Amino acid sequence: MTASNNNSICNFDKWVIGNWKMNGRLSYNENYLEELLPKIEDLVINESIFCGLAVPNPYLFQFGNRLIDSLVHLGVQDISSENNDGAHTGDVSGEMVREFDCSFAIIGHSELRMKYKEPEANLVRKVKISVKNKILPVICVGETLKNREEGKAEVTVKTQVKSFTSGLSKDELSNCIFAYEPLWAIGTGENAKPSDAEIMHQLIRFECENALGSNLANKVKVLYGGSVKSENAEEYFLQPGVDGALVGGASLDASEFSKIIDKAIATSLNN
Repeated sequence: MTASNNNSICNFDKWVIGNWKMNGRLSYNENYLEELLPKIEDLVINESIFCGLAVPNPYLFQFGNRLIDSLVHLGVQDISSENNDGAHTGDVSGEMVREFDCSFAIIGHSELRMKYKEPEANLVRKVKISVKNKILPVICVGETLKNREEGKAEVTVKTQVKSFTSGLSKDELSNCIFAYEPLWAIGTGENAKPSDAEIMHQLIRFECENALGSNLANKVKVLYGGSVKSENAEEYFLQPGVDGALVGGASLDASEFSKIIDKAIATSLNN
């Protein structure tokens, strides 16, 4: 599926994005797609469902070729904050990503935040680069277990979101989506209660409303990420403030991932 204008992408009702992290091999990828794509077709996805896969950069060409004319959007797990070609060893630019017809880029994932201690200002620049290249930024925010135990979960997430609401123009911010990912739920098997996720999603949307006004803020999508599986996905999708899921390990299993997509479709049709 070719990348499209951010404004049109943001109109989806429910979202399911798989984040493969550092996983995959050429033969495994082929087998995965052979299994997933027919299942996706069988689910009869309508225009209100966004399905995406963020794969490691070495596999963008492979996935890009296989996903042409499919119902699955291709994305990357990070993007450079640099705007121009040059001496930026290891970086991958927005223009490079765009050449692979990527629709979205994950920015500020908790694993990258923890490992590289990247400043918020750098993440804001990555968002600007993504929007400039018509690549939808999926901005990740979330608190640590210590933050939550100390009663600082809300202020932590609010501070993170404010970096973007204050650092981006209204046009840039309205072309983003957020993913709430409590760090203590990433890859641990633990997940936030749906009601707690709803509270945090409303907080994120409220901060966006302060920057954009209610009309534009209501269009900002907020996904939940953190040990999402087919067994619990529906509970999140039924929360009024949860627009979808950013799925980690479960997205590596084609059958499991398709079941999560199925839950998104069912809740979308019933709303």
